[in-house]
Amino acid sequence: MRLLRISLLLAAVVSLVTHGYGEEITFTDLSLDASARPTVEQTSWSMQTLSGCNVEKPVNGCNRCNRREGRQIDWLGLDDVRVGGWLQLGYHSSGLGTNPRAKRFNDYPDHVQLQQAWLFAEKLADGRHGWDLGGRIDYVYGTDGPNTQAFGTDEFGDDGDWDNDWDNGGFYGHALPQLYGEVAYGDVSVKFGHFYTIIGYEVVAAPDNFFYSHSWQMNNIEPFTHTGVLGSFDLTQHMTAYAGWTAGWDSGFADNGDAFLGGLAWVLTPRFSLTYTTSIGRLGESIDRLGNDTRLPVNFAERGHMHSLTTRYRVSNRLAFISQKDFIDTELQDGTNWRRGSGFTNYFLYDLNRDYSAGLRFEWWQVDGARFVGNRGQKDVYMLTLGLNCRPASNLIVRPEARWDWGINESGMAVLNLNENGESSQFTFGVDAIVTF
Repeated sequence: MRLLRISLLLAAVVSLVTHGYGEEITFTDLSLDASARPTVEQTSWSMQTLSGCNVEKPVNGCNRCNRREGRQIDWLGLDDVRVGGWLQLGYHSSGLGTNPRAKRFNDYPDHVQLQQAWLFAEKLADGRHGWDLGGRIDYVYGTDGPNTQAFGTDEFGDDGDWDNDWDNGGFYGHALPQLYGEVAYGDVSVKFGHFYTIIGYEVVAAPDNFFYSHSWQMNNIEPFTHTGVLGSFDLTQHMTAYAGWTAGWDSGFADNGDAFLGGLAWVLTPRFSLTYTTSIGRLGESIDRLGNDTRLPVNFAERGHMHSLTTRYRVSNRLAFISQKDFIDTELQDGTNWRRGSGFTNYFLYDLNRDYSAGLRFEWWQVDGARFVGNRGQKDVYMLTLGLNCRPASNLIVRPEARWDWGINESGMAVLNLNENGESSQFTFGVDAIVTF
């Protein structure tokens, strides 16, 4: 059955290449003048946005363009509030192993599932004409809900911080991953509250990723959400700086750390951009536990630093290349080396025609530190994903993919126990459908 699925997927790729390659497509470059940008409803990885422009992961100028439109309403006298959302149904054939700390979303295999039922309301704070106020709230329900809760503080004992106990029968759950206000004046904007991280390339919101599944480094090296204050400032027309303070990683409104969050987004040419982001300080103060409430004998006060560098290059009107490099080095308060290592992921995205795009993602995750391998030394994990994006309608996208996870050293993969049944390599077929509204 799996071979049949692979054959069908490859046949679809060949058919699309041979029948869709000759259709010429014209895409716009990434304009730095927000007023000159047309309103588009493409996903954030599309060529119009230089493969990665969205409101969570910075590229210069993105905060004022290509926001997910939703529906404009007049609420409390505000005529520029937008509401919208999407539904995501998915299926994947394989899941995770039994490593209690390895995360990868998609942990409910062999089930057709509601992964994201997402609603948002937003007022954009636009300071180009003086002082302006805004904000945003996001709500999600589904099997992705527990993965985007404030799980960084779920080990305090009461499991009650923010949305962290909003689970519903095993794999499903609710989350309120963003609730923040924003004030803007001129080229400066400041958001305050609970918001998604600016670190890395992939995001939680399904329509804003090319692939159905996620990279290892997104889940295990990077934070998901922060609570705090984050400012942005346009240093030049081509460069934006980010700086702020957060109460650790993945926390609600509890005291879970004390960290700097910042970065720099730089558009060097209309086709090439670079983004550097970092978080430094006390990243978490909770007590870690293994499965079944078994607690570790040391305080899980994690402190250290992590850095992420993403480059986006639109090679042509059809082809984009994205490369992301992460590095992390943290320890516990007793000096235990907790998370060390790096992740390196490359994306190649190609528009076959207006309705179909093909993608390849290759990741190397260098794993070290007591969190994953104890004192058993560095391990290397590899991942290759081939995928398609099919757009039969303007508000519908279907994303089939084939994914392989493996390690060169079989004993090393057994130590990590990332794949089902402790396998050293694993094939996963996945497909999802997303309807936006």
